[in-house]
Amino acid sequence: MPLDPEILKKAQKGDEEAFSQIVSEHQNLVFTVALRILANPEDALDAAQDVFLRVWKSLPKFQGRSEFTTWLYRITANICLDYIKKRKKERKVSLSWPDEQEERFPEEGLTIEEEVDRIEVKDRLEETLERMNPIYRSALVLRDIYGFSYEEISRLLKISLQATKIRIYRARLDFKSRYRKLEEGKGQEEP
Repeated sequence: MPLDPEILKKAQKGDEEAFSQIVSEHQNLVFTVALRILANPEDALDAAQDVFLRVWKSLPKFQGRSEFTTWLYRITANICLDYIKKRKKERKVSLSWPDEQEERFPEEGLTIEEEVDRIEVKDRLEETLERMNPIYRSALVLRDIYGFSYEEISRLLKISLQATKIRIYRARLDFKSRYRKLEEGKGQEEP
């Protein structure tokens, strides 16, 4: 759903209520993108807060040359990449995912066995992403999950178009290799 231009104009002029509406409409999107790139819920929450702080400060300069959500994606990706760089400097890269406490219910039309299989595949996909090098993971997420063009990713990551294509190609190979290893490991655990 596109952002209401009137809400945007009000927020650009400093209207906190309008900005609050923008945040509520986009907070799930920002958190999801941050979580996919950072693979850590706590970091994703922190990054989402930083995103909206930056949006608040930068909103008056937003000229509408791109869609608002594209601009928001770019800010989110840049902040997440800053988090990754910070992690590298601290040498404390944690890709752990906390145990999920929520109960899951089968989707309509699926048997319990089908739902369990679906959940297991989803968990293996998430685990594979978590284990990837953050540089590859961020490129893969931007391209294959969020559908950014190679050109947009090149600008976001501040690398050449050719380097972007190579990075995504290598990320896909890495993902496939890691996923296969998880699949093989799963098969060996079963009786």
